[in-house]
Amino acid sequence: MKGYSGQYDSFTINVLIFKKTNIRSNLILKQELDKPSNAIFIYISNFYLFLFIFEKTLFEIAGAILQKSMHLLKRLTYIHIESRALTKNSQPSGSFSTSGYLIKDPDLTL
Repeated sequence: MKGYSGQYDSFTINVLIFKKTNIRSNLILKQELDKPSNAIFIYISNFYLFLFIFEKTLFEIAGAILQKSMHLLKRLTYIHIESRALTKNSQPSGSFSTSGYLIKDPDLTL
């Protein structure tokens, strides 16, 4: 996670996730959030882009996403990652947040 500022923090799904997405995405997110999993939410230039579900620790997930997404990350101006660990009854057990500025590519289309 070098080059990124990270902190453990609680966050509100309704504010950070759903207001960035359309109605169809909201339904998909709600279905995924109802599953007993760790969830990672990635925003790219303030748009919801990916939802990853893993059974790993928060740091492992964030590291795996950054590693597998480097070809895409090199073209972006800003990234914000949120993760939320869910227990079997879908209650939050912790979260991780990290942000960073990246190389700007004005030709990137989402």
